[in-house]
Amino acid sequence: MFPKYKTIPMLIVVLAIAASMPPLCVRAAEVITLEQALEIAIKHNPTLAASHSEVNAARARLTQTKATYYPQLNASAGVNRTWTELGNDSSSTNSDGRVDNYSTGLSITQYLFDFGKTPAQVKESSQSLSSIEKNVESVERTLARNVKQAYFEVLKQQQLVIVGKENLEVRRQQLEQARALYRQGLRPKIDVTRGKVEVSQAQLSLVIVEYGLQEAIIAFEKLLGGQPVSGSYSLAEEISSSTATPALEDLIQIALDKRPELAGLEAQTKAAESGLLSAQKTAYPSLSASGTYTYDGESLPMEDQQWKAGIYLNWPLFTGFRQTGQVNEAKSDVNRLNAQLDSLKLSVRQEVTQAYFQLRTAQETIRNAEIALNQAKDNLAIAQGRYEAGVSDSIELSDAQVLYTESRSTLVQAVYERHKALAELEFAAGIQFLNG
Repeated sequence: MFPKYKTIPMLIVVLAIAASMPPLCVRAAEVITLEQALEIAIKHNPTLAASHSEVNAARARLTQTKATYYPQLNASAGVNRTWTELGNDSSSTNSDGRVDNYSTGLSITQYLFDFGKTPAQVKESSQSLSSIEKNVESVERTLARNVKQAYFEVLKQQQLVIVGKENLEVRRQQLEQARALYRQGLRPKIDVTRGKVEVSQAQLSLVIVEYGLQEAIIAFEKLLGGQPVSGSYSLAEEISSSTATPALEDLIQIALDKRPELAGLEAQTKAAESGLLSAQKTAYPSLSASGTYTYDGESLPMEDQQWKAGIYLNWPLFTGFRQTGQVNEAKSDVNRLNAQLDSLKLSVRQEVTQAYFQLRTAQETIRNAEIALNQAKDNLAIAQGRYEAGVSDSIELSDAQVLYTESRSTLVQAVYERHKALAELEFAAGIQFLNG
């Protein structure tokens, strides 16, 4: 056993070693990359899941439409009872006038020809399925754009929080400096008072950007369908690419060729044209073959059998102008969709142009913000030296600090706005041609 006077020093050593070791239960925050965030969103975003259900429903409708091509087989079985008022000379088997009848049957019908009505309906369903599939692709691309922008918004807010904390720390140091100079009689008390106000303003600014970070995280996780991991996580920084931006007209042409919204609306227009053809063919006859076998009788076992087969022609000669109304409605749908397609093409050109110049503006803003930050940094160093030398007042130093903080914030925002503008341009062009 250790001597009593050695117990306390030994305990201190043990506690010091334990304090220097990291807690065993604490896990390092998992780092989520942009690619991982996109994969999580594709798997768990509820809006995208709903869109996939629409595709499955459209496939089921296509299957229903194609069913007309196949034989239609039906089986039937029944029993019925008839009561008849009996006269004196009735020879009915049942004294109460009751007659039972049992029957079973099997029938088959096969579509033969209807002047293109059924093929037009099948084509309409097929084009509708293609349109919905393109709409799902559009939803996926929209989701990818939104996830990217939300991802970079979180990173931007995190950097703004860092800037805010550093600004608060500098303000506190300047306040302590003003107090020290005031105690030495080198500065007036108003410098101390002003320093307190600036610390409070820096604290308020930090609270605002921290709240903005929480909002950005909530919006990001909503797009992902929830938290990406069960524990804490951080987002990996994305390095900007120096790839040159293609010419504007090239981007517009890429968008007109690749945007799934345009392809989906074109497929929807073709579906409407097929619907118009189907409505026009309604006025034509349809031809089908049918066969029936029945087995019935008034008692069991049944004894009567009957076979029947034939080819049937059905021709709607007059339907109260229903077919005329259906054709006019289908024509209106085709005209409406063609107009929407022209409008969408104009909108795509506008979106690509706006995104292109947003990216160019962000790139120019970064260059100017870097220059402004270097100038603000030099200006702050000069103001700090002049204040310490007693040749300037606290107002000049405060203005220099404000300018430096604003310049840092402007550069942070410009960097991440470029990322967001690039994501917008990729979405507008309909293809990922740059690395963010």
